[in-house]
Amino acid sequence: MRLLIKVVHPVITSHEARQSTNEARTNWVVDDVAALTRAQFAITALRECAPRQDRFDGDMAEYARRRRVPLFLLLAGSRA
Repeated sequence: MRLLIKVVHPVITSHEARQSTNEARTNWVVDDVAALTRAQFAITALRECAPRQDRFDGDMAEYARRRRVPLFLLLAGSRA
């Protein structure tokens, strides 16, 4: 049995609140994610999707920052 999962990356959804929405995020909290292994699945692949450079209008500093913050997490698992 195979399982494929695409989710918004936990680094995007697990964070402490900021004082202002105008502030760039500088810290993230990501908790342990072990649901696949608890369900007897072995993780066979994991991929974090990077942003596309052409979507930043030449703002290389923001592009470099966003490359460190993946938007999606792709997981593949299999179970005997």
